[in-house]
Amino acid sequence: MGLTIHYTLTATRFDTDQSRASIEAMRQVALRAGLEFVSELHHDTDPATDPVMTWGAMYPGRRIVETGREMPEREVKPFEPMTDEEIEAAAQEMVESWEEKNERRELGLDQDEPSAKEQWQAEFMTMTDGAFIDLDPLETIWFFATSKGSEPFIVGLARYPRVVEHQSQDGPIELETGLGVGWHWEGFCKTQYASMPHDGGSEDHFVATHRAFCDILRAGEDAGIHVDVHDESKFYEQRDEAELRATVQRWNRMTAAVAGKIMDSDRDVASPILGHPEFEHLEAEGERELENYGKRMREQADPEDA
Repeated sequence: MGLTIHYTLTATRFDTDQSRASIEAMRQVALRAGLEFVSELHHDTDPATDPVMTWGAMYPGRRIVETGREMPEREVKPFEPMTDEEIEAAAQEMVESWEEKNERRELGLDQDEPSAKEQWQAEFMTMTDGAFIDLDPLETIWFFATSKGSEPFIVGLARYPRVVEHQSQDGPIELETGLGVGWHWEGFCKTQYASMPHDGGSEDHFVATHRAFCDILRAGEDAGIHVDVHDESKFYEQRDEAELRATVQRWNRMTAAVAGKIMDSDRDVASPILGHPEFEHLEAEGERELENYGKRMREQADPEDA
């Protein structure tokens, strides 16, 4: 849970030199953006042996491929408003995801356990019942940038095999990856917590961070890469700073309300929002917004009771 930019890069006609030049052009924009840190350009022709592959689940260039095996069937139920208990359970799940994603702030900066990647892949296979597998790149060109409070922004291009062998229940099978032509990349970055004043951030710092990451992606478009962006604030498309500020304020209120509900149920919570100097004020406003949201959902489910 948190305001996030999602992005996909595709360059089907680029050769290696063009890919390297385009990512370097993006890195130059990052260097001029006043960010906390911008890495060197990494060009790995054997990514599986590179030290950065010990980053764990979010190692650079990681993609997911469908195996063709269907996920376990799940009963489809008609929409019903969530009970308080269901809301609390969903909120706890979101907080646990925060704890997992917080590890990304330390991705390649201090993690040195080679087993992290293998452990994630095994857990992922179990979690999806074999419907998806991880796909390692053949070659990567990438860099990362950091800004205090935000997740690291990792971007680049990678080549992948056209076909990968998968050990299914019925024996080895060959899978078409759909990524065998050209260069590709997929990533996301949660910027919301760059707005946390207790952690050295501010709303102005958040805006500067979010804008910088959008500018880097825009530089990729200028370099000839097809860049598909889903910005949860819509800033990438609209460039509306006032709306960006309003969006992060809304996210902070909702996050505080969810964290407060979990604490009220005597459960442990780990989230940067708890350290916000105006947490209680944000929580109260967020609770009102959650109540209004719940009311709207109930009205949609049963207009006669509205």
